Amino acid sequence: MNFIKINNYKPLIFQSIGRLSAQGLGFLLGVVIVRVSGLEIMGQFAKYNALINISFGVFASGLYTNYLRSNDLKLLGQTVSAITIFFLFFLSFFSPLYIFFTGDKITNVILILLSIYFMKLSEVYVVTSRFLNSDHNSVLPRVIPYLIVIGLCLIFKPDNVFFLLCLLSFSWLSIIFFYFKIREKIKLKRSELKQVFCSSFLLSLTTLATQIYANFDQLMIVEILKDYNKLGSYKIGVSFSNLAMPLIGVFSFMYISEIKQLIKNSTIAILKKKFYNQLKINLLVSFSFLVFCICLLRLIISIIYNIDDASASNAGIILSIGVIFNVLSMVFSYSLLAINKDKEILVITLFGALINIVLNYIFILKFGILGAAFTSALTQLIVLLIYIYVFYKKVEFFNVLNIK
Repeated sequence: MNFIKINNYKPLIFQSIGRLSAQGLGFLLGVVIVRVSGLEIMGQFAKYNALINISFGVFASGLYTNYLRSNDLKLLGQTVSAITIFFLFFLSFFSPLYIFFTGDKITNVILILLSIYFMKLSEVYVVTSRFLNSDHNSVLPRVIPYLIVIGLCLIFKPDNVFFLLCLLSFSWLSIIFFYFKIREKIKLKRSELKQVFCSSFLLSLTTLATQIYANFDQLMIVEILKDYNKLGSYKIGVSFSNLAMPLIGVFSFMYISEIKQLIKNSTIAILKKKFYNQLKINLLVSFSFLVFCICLLRLIISIIYNIDDASASNAGIILSIGVIFNVLSMVFSYSLLAINKDKEILVITLFGALINIVLNYIFILKFGILGAAFTSALTQLIVLLIYIYVFYKKVEFFNVLNIK
């Protein structure tokens, strides 16, 4: 009996190990970049990362979410193909246009685009391991690229962002090895490729809105403050505020993969219990992390990064407040997603994105990077309140389900 119980928790255990390891190593990579290359290069890297996440990353994430929601292994080939098509489009058209209007270096844009392309393929591979009930295979694809790039940074000590991006793209190339192992599962049906594009369109627009208030603040800091060092400090605060997300993400990942089955084969009472338990878990983890940041964040930053920057720690604390609102919103949005309320989610996130852009411009001008942090937290609160209204009053989630 105990063995059966352990087996039931194995998927959660392996997904937790994978997400926590990747987040921890991603955090460690940021520490290595700051200590080896400096805050300015960290800021430059953050700018390029935000730029691609808010463009190519939007469509790749929409396709990823569509694949996750489908719970259908047959869509693997179409999903990988669609992400590759978007990658080639942005490589061929977006990069030259961006360089033409900004005068930036095209090599840097291509390298970060290549890196994020492989990162998105890694995310699709992890979902595939969930569909194959082989969650133990979801750990190494998340971990190995980070181990490689951290090792290379420590050995070669990149002194410019181009060198850093070279190391990053080379490291994430390792995901191809894992796809080679499941190559027989990748079957492309061209007739279904168009359907994958169409079904992920609204999800991509929703992702665009969320990426705006996840990355637009970093681009605005560069444009308004003209200081990569300040962006580097802000990125440190962002990195700390996101440390709680992997654990919450694991539970949310399992929640969205189970919620459709619960709707089909369960009762309202069981569904409500699952929903409210998920809210409690997300609230407990995120609030505990906020308390941790308030008590120890400035000391930890000074020890780990070897810098004494109050703005970085204060930004991290404010952003951690926003994380609480964000992780609660995730439960509402995933539940609405399960009953195909994509349009409602899109409207909410677009409204949040619009608020974020306006408030960022106002508060960054007045308060610098702390203004960006405050804008993020306020945006997440507004979005959460709207989700609560739509979930209970407009959609009436538990009433529209055709179950007892």
